[in-house]
Amino acid sequence: MAKLVYDKDGRLLFTKEMKEEYTLLMPQMLPVHFGMMQKLLECEGYKVDMLTTNHRGIVDEGLKYVHNDTCYPALLVIGQLIDAVKSGKYDPHKVALVPLMDELGEDARLYGAVNTVKCGEHLVGYNTDCVGFLRALEDAKIPLAGKILLCGAGGAAHMMAFEAALAGCSLTIAARPSGLARAEKLAQEIRQKLPGAFVCVCTYEALEGDFDLLLNATPVGMYPHSDAMPVGKKTVRRCKAVFDAIYNPRETMLLCTARQNGAQCAYGMPMLVWQAAAAQEIWSGHPFTAAQIAPVIEQANWEMERVFQ
Repeated sequence: MAKLVYDKDGRLLFTKEMKEEYTLLMPQMLPVHFGMMQKLLECEGYKVDMLTTNHRGIVDEGLKYVHNDTCYPALLVIGQLIDAVKSGKYDPHKVALVPLMDELGEDARLYGAVNTVKCGEHLVGYNTDCVGFLRALEDAKIPLAGKILLCGAGGAAHMMAFEAALAGCSLTIAARPSGLARAEKLAQEIRQKLPGAFVCVCTYEALEGDFDLLLNATPVGMYPHSDAMPVGKKTVRRCKAVFDAIYNPRETMLLCTARQNGAQCAYGMPMLVWQAAAAQEIWSGHPFTAAQIAPVIEQANWEMERVFQ
């Protein structure tokens, strides 16, 4: 049995020997996302079991160990984990319970958002959204260059806007009239943090000219409203390439229209998987290859279609 090793603060470390002996129990709060994490962990050589139990017993177990203010999903996760340990299926001494989970990485500092934390002597926050975005474009052989049309000004758009500005693109942020103030605020933040960046803001109706790449960072076109597009067909026809961050469905109306016009196209699932892979790379220190990630993307697509379509 692997020797237990603790750091100077008394925290148990997950060693290489434990990796070979232990089984990671992962609660299933989101089938597609957690299934994706399972595949990535298995690529790293971990033994992972996804807990799919949904009987009344997990609720009862959760109620025993949480206080009244705990949210229901957290109660179910705790119940799933404790029920699994008590089931007799696993050796309690060789099980690691894995709920998903000072400093900021450069991307997190730039975007003002953290989605990954690496624990060590210091807690370091990272943002892997940009990695997922850039790798998705790279896999589709779509350059982030020239004149960029960005639809939206929310969280995903924030990251894409900064990456476009960092790449030296001429950026146009389009929004509805109700979202113009938010888009202007994003543009001002880019100009402040990246002096010299060219960025302008307008409504969808005021869009003019041709674009090298359209980036959709809005939820318009997401299942079950798959027949919607953030911009009209005339605008799509003026774009050489289109990246739609939506991952359900795989082929949105926006991408379908763009393909009919001969544009290069990329959809959102590779971005979702690559940003999760980037988080795993930060934790483990081991990079993934495109060949390793490709089947994870296909598995995530299959699961998404199985659940929602």
